[in-house]
Amino acid sequence: MFKQFITKTIPHEKLSPAMLTDRAFSADQTSTKHLPIFDDYNPDLIENLTKEHKELLKTCFIIEHLASEQEWEKTQAAMQSLSHLLNRHVDKENHILFQLLEDALEDDSQEIEMVQYIRRDLNQLSINLRNFIHQYCNMPHDAINGSQFCKEFALMLRYVERRIELEESALYPLYEILYKKT
Repeated sequence: MFKQFITKTIPHEKLSPAMLTDRAFSADQTSTKHLPIFDDYNPDLIENLTKEHKELLKTCFIIEHLASEQEWEKTQAAMQSLSHLLNRHVDKENHILFQLLEDALEDDSQEIEMVQYIRRDLNQLSINLRNFIHQYCNMPHDAINGSQFCKEFALMLRYVERRIELEESALYPLYEILYKKT
């Protein structure tokens, strides 16, 4: 079941050959070592994280619009807001979601490999986004190259959108599978 789930939710080029082997998903590989602690299940976690994604994207679209109008003071203020939202969201995912998933999965499983890959990718994205925000928020308005900013931000936004799509299609269902009380 998990093999079908993972092949549908993760782009093929992101899957390692080991993730696709039947052995990686066989029942004899299952252990009770990391069974989820069902008291840790928070039925609102995924809903809250999804709402935060919408808030992050809304702020990104506001930044994109303000930058296209070359309203740099407002753009910089919106980027500061994005930075705060991003920090809060990444902290929540790192300290709650990823921790719960890693605690529930086998140390050497293919699922943990996927979760850890996504976690590293998220952390790198947040560093890149924070650096971008820092760079442009500390730049005098008259020094900002509007077309360069818009091009770089559009690229960053596309990556953020793909990241959110991956989390919502792979991590969030995995959390529900592992932790939801039946």
